[in-house]
Amino acid sequence: MKPLYFILLCLISGTAYSQEETPIYKEPEKLPFKDAKPTQQNGKMGLLNTRTIELLIPFEYDQIEKITDAFPYVIAKQQGGFGVLNAQGKVIIPFEYQQLEFYNISSKDHFEEALSSNDFVFKVKKNGLFGFIDIRHKQVLAIQYDKFNYYEKGQPFPASMGGKWGIINLQGEIKVPFQYEEMEGIDNAYVVKQKGLKGIISKEGKVLLANRYASIDRYRNSDSKPLRYYIVTDNSKKGLWDAKAKTLCIPPAYDKIEDACDGNFIVTSNNKYGVINTQNHPLLLIEYDLLKFLSLKDSKQPLLAMLKGKYGLIDLSKKKLADFQYDDIQSLSGGFYKVCNNGQCKAIDAQGRVITKASYDHIGVFVDGEASVFKGKEMSTINTQGDPGRFSPLDGGGYSNLKTLLEAFVTAVNSKNDSTLRAFCKNVTADQHTVAFLERSGFKDSPLLYDLRTKAYTLENIPDMWFERLKRHIAKLNDLQYIDNGRTYLQNEQLSVESVVGPTTFKSGDKEVKINLGGLMRIDGIWKAFSYPYLRD
Repeated sequence: MKPLYFILLCLISGTAYSQEETPIYKEPEKLPFKDAKPTQQNGKMGLLNTRTIELLIPFEYDQIEKITDAFPYVIAKQQGGFGVLNAQGKVIIPFEYQQLEFYNISSKDHFEEALSSNDFVFKVKKNGLFGFIDIRHKQVLAIQYDKFNYYEKGQPFPASMGGKWGIINLQGEIKVPFQYEEMEGIDNAYVVKQKGLKGIISKEGKVLLANRYASIDRYRNSDSKPLRYYIVTDNSKKGLWDAKAKTLCIPPAYDKIEDACDGNFIVTSNNKYGVINTQNHPLLLIEYDLLKFLSLKDSKQPLLAMLKGKYGLIDLSKKKLADFQYDDIQSLSGGFYKVCNNGQCKAIDAQGRVITKASYDHIGVFVDGEASVFKGKEMSTINTQGDPGRFSPLDGGGYSNLKTLLEAFVTAVNSKNDSTLRAFCKNVTADQHTVAFLERSGFKDSPLLYDLRTKAYTLENIPDMWFERLKRHIAKLNDLQYIDNGRTYLQNEQLSVESVVGPTTFKSGDKEVKINLGGLMRIDGIWKAFSYPYLRD
């Protein structure tokens, strides 16, 4: 399907002329529709020159789409049908189409060059079928296709006829027979479905990957950025197709393929984790309870690993940087890490050396050589040598562990007690320390500071606002159980900001429910919500 943004781009920025009228408007003031604007009056649309107040097209239409300032035609809708009018309001293409969209089929630039009548067409739908017509109302591509997706100018494209997909050109010549149940464009190729199974063919129809897979989906790292790979699934096992090399680089042999860094992929099998490269060579054996890249950009950085319920740090050469002895490890940025046991935390460097003499309830992220530390009801800062400053009263708090946050949410909901729920809302929403960190670090991916500056709300109001919204959404929830927090990703590597993607899965009674807990982000090592919570339908 052609992306909507491309269609809209064509509608607002294309330039076209008939063969008889092909002026090139070099001067903006001479553009015929420069000051024209679709305008509504008494429920009907017309075209008005906003400078001269001259009515160019009368108020007789349900819809008018101005294509561009230099284009002397508009797309209009009347009595349920679409057609095309010229600058004087004369009907050029009658109102007999269910859909009508402008397409530039030339190599010319809309913004720099004028188009002749052979440079553009209209995609139309009539009696449920699609085709292309020109400005003379002649069929360029017969109106006989169930669907078609015109991707690249002048190139063959997928079309569906009689419920089967093939590839045709603009003249209707069949380049690939109509034999596929589905066809979807990917990087210089197509994913096709035949007899219920998926494969990949080239633009010329050559089979690149046989139809034997249950699904073929674009691979995305946990930072949500698409890479050149596609996950193929065969008998519930995952592999990787390399779209650039056009090869199956990793055969479907794994339960999951997770994060990647520099062409190295974390994979799972039988609930154990390992790392392989794009040659399917194991870098770390599939024997860990958990593996996580702490950097998605630099494979020389350590990985977070778990064995027998304890966390440690390792690298891809299998070198152990921190022993498997900790309850929790989090990145503090700058090559430092927070390690915790029994709720008490210290800071270590990339070689596993402890740099703090004292233990703390929580250690924040290093910004300009300083990190916040929390102890009891007081806080201070440490430098990169672990030396603390003067302690002062605590200006915030919350949950440093996502699972702890979600368990606290379940407890608050099941308590049916407003005081318990309010306490949770206060802990999960932004506080003065959140604001101080955002200001100090320059992190801009949250609207909080802007909203506070514009007085959209006050910091003190946020917990109450959250409480009122949350209480409405959870009123019908009973015996809530936490199932899965979904996917998290490293939103900002430098500041170790992590975010939750999408809703969290819970169980209420015997029903599974999905709840979005307000755009959760781990800011300075503390999970905070930056939007309202809501229950997904």
